[in-house]
This record gives sequence, structure tokens and C-alpha cells, in this order.
Amino acid sequence: TYAPPVVALFEDDIVIGEYDTIAEAYAAARTENVNPSIIKVYKDTTLSSALTIDSSKNIVLDLNGRLVTSELATAITNNGTLEFRDSKVGGTFRNTYGASYMYVVYNNKNLTISGGNIEGINIYANAFRVYVVYNTTANGNINMTGGKLYASNASTSANTYGIYNYSFRISLRNGATSIYRSIFRLCYR
Repeated sequence: TYAPPVVALFEDDIVIGEYDTIAEAYAAARTENVNPSIIKVYKDTTLSSALTIDSSKNIVLDLNGRLVTSELATAITNNGTLEFRDSKVGGTFRNTYGASYMYVVYNNKNLTISGGNIEGINIYANAFRVYVVYNTTANGNINMTGGKLYASNASTSANTYGIYNYSFRISLRNGATSIYRSIFRLCYR
């Protein structure tokens, strides 16, 4: 009986491998390619250590209707090209943390959000900020064409940010809004 993997890696629509973790699939993804490597989640899973997208990688993380959880100060640092996608409905990437400032995605290059829910939740009543997407370098670009961002803090005295942008550019489609070099809160809660 076939049991689906936790994640699978696709290159040019061909399954390259099946893996137990997102990190293993990421490590196997090709470099220096225009076409993205697609990491598709088939079972709910946990990202147990921070993931850094290298400048030579072009990655799509397809949540595929599944739940990916983490409990990290910074879940993903993007130095390359990263897209969040959800080929089904209800896919969620949720980071819960509270021991310091929390960054779900620390973006230094090209980030696209085309689907899925990306959540940052501070479960403790303290003054640490929550950043779902933190975009601060001169090279950081965000293109959001779908999906939802959710930032929450148990404390009413701490700031929460869906997108914190003190960078180059944010493009929000389905309204064609662009924001340059500003602090921006999206889905503030």
C-alpha cells in the first residue's frame, strides 16, 4: 500500500524525490535555475529548524491544503526567490514563538505570496513584536497576489505586523497597490 510522503520535490513538473522534511527536500533542490523547484506538502508537518533560502535557489513552497508549524525566532530567511502557494484550500504556515521578536519570513530578496495562510503568533503576554513578513534590505521585493497574512500577540502592548516594509518595494495585486520605503501593516490584529 502506497503511503504519500510528507513532502515531494518537483523539478519541471517531474517528481525528483519524496522526503520526510521540508529541509531535506530543500537541500535536494537544484540551484541556478530559472524554473522553480516546487516543494509540495502532502502531510501536516513541523519545520524544526530555521530554513534559509540561498541566493542561488528558486523555491515554491506549496502548502497543498496542509498545516506546517514551527516554533522559531525566525522560521524562514529568504536570500533567493521564494513563493508561498496553496494548490488546495486551507494551507497554513504557522509560526508560534514568544521568547524574543518573531519573524515568520525575513525577506532579503524576492518573495511572492500567491496562496495560503501565513501566520505569526506570540502566545505569551509580553512586549515582543511579531513580524509575519519582515522586508528590510535594499534588494527585498514582495509580490502578493493571493493568500492571507495573520499576526497576533497575546499582549496588547506589543506591535504586530503582517508586512513590515522598510525596503524597496511591495506590490499588492487585485488593487495594484505599491508601497515604497515605508512601514506598512497588513492584516494588523
